[in-house]
Amino acid sequence: MAPVSRAPPPPRPPFPKAFLRAGRSVVVDRCNFNPKQRAPWVRLAAAARVPAVAVELALPTAECARRAAARGGHPTIPPADAPAVVARMAADYRAVDGAREGFAGVTVCATDAAARAAVRRLGPGRAGPPRADLAALAAASATPWASTPRVASAAGNAVPFRRAAPGGRGRPPQPGSLAPRHLDGPLGLDPRPICLFDLNDTLASSTAVRRAAGRIRARPGGGALLALKQKLRFGLYTSATLPTVRDALPILAAAAGGCLFGEAGAARQPAADGGPPLPSSLILHRGHTAPAPAGEGDPRKAWATVKPVAPWFSEPARVLVVDDDATKAAAGEAAHFVVIPAWGAAEAGDCRALVALAAALDAHVAPLAPGADARPAGAAVAAAVRAAVEKGAALA
Repeated sequence: MAPVSRAPPPPRPPFPKAFLRAGRSVVVDRCNFNPKQRAPWVRLAAAARVPAVAVELALPTAECARRAAARGGHPTIPPADAPAVVARMAADYRAVDGAREGFAGVTVCATDAAARAAVRRLGPGRAGPPRADLAALAAASATPWASTPRVASAAGNAVPFRRAAPGGRGRPPQPGSLAPRHLDGPLGLDPRPICLFDLNDTLASSTAVRRAAGRIRARPGGGALLALKQKLRFGLYTSATLPTVRDALPILAAAAGGCLFGEAGAARQPAADGGPPLPSSLILHRGHTAPAPAGEGDPRKAWATVKPVAPWFSEPARVLVVDDDATKAAAGEAAHFVVIPAWGAAEAGDCRALVALAAALDAHVAPLAPGADARPAGAAVAAAVRAAVEKGAALA
């Protein structure tokens, strides 16, 4: 490979073109902290008819500042100025939106070990056509990047490409990136059972449908759930990123006729990515999930995650998770999951699942005593919803 120095001016040097014409891969080592800075490199790759791959070094801002301050003889950033410069760049940073920006793929390195692994996959000093390096990097993926663009993590997981949230401050948190803490508060403050809902295929359209239609659709029947808010505490538990959650919340509220998550007059909660605050502390997203153990989850999804309950709740026994995918349960936590049919085309017009879910929650979970174990009731809820959906399908 032929590295290109991280020169401060915008990238207009002639030598990358020469290296590309010679069939060499080009590594651009500079900050590239927003789409405008990255765009010239993508255009250069497109002109040479080779793929552009972004390697995103997602280390904590404090660690970046420490390393920058420890450097000596840097041509543009004196050690004393390093913390302020790093803080300013972090504030202006926008995560790579691979598909929208034109990258063939994005590798996210959140640790030194992940960065070293990326270097090994790219192949230091490798000669030959640039596509060989992309192929080497993609070989670690179960799905070719050319057919399914994705963001790979250090653990070999990935998430679909997603734009940064308006006003957001950096990359959305990734699986396992948030420190466990209790989100429910003391039992005495609110003894209601807690019901967390999956987003894609449970309350809203699937990722595939969202991409094809260019928008999120709310599953019919959310209004029936809204009527239960006085009896149950509702929250969200999704593998989607915070930008997707922010897009979905107003759509779900409009479809249900009111806000499903959060209480009237309650203070909004800070978000892990520094973007706009959230309506409830019970909004669990990709940062709260964990990578699925090897060999578990949908093998077609290299970015598979599980949704642990115990790390986030002081009284986990009173928590249920409504999801369309049983493999999302963490080890030993299957009893928390109320597995309902995914939103399919057959249900598009009559909202059987969520109406049946609301009735079953009202019958089996709402009457529970404060602090009671909700998990046994979850099995009855799941059975009632499946029966209602199957009965409706048979009559259709």
